[in-house]
Amino acid sequence: MPFNFYAILAATFVSLVVGFIWYNPKVFGTIWMNETGMTEEKARQSNLLKVFGLTIFYLF
Repeated sequence: MPFNFYAILAATFVSLVVGFIWYNPKVFGTIWMNETGMTEEKARQSNLLKVFGLTIFYLF
């Protein structure tokens, strides 16, 4: 069975786009932050390269 790299890349991209929309403060972001105890200060202090890099790594 051949490995379709472009399909994996497209699925990863779509997953990230859906996550961006889902966790947007205008959609469910504030509810998610309240339920998990996350604050905007904690979110700003996070390492975005690490967060998105690990997300992409685990999606592959």
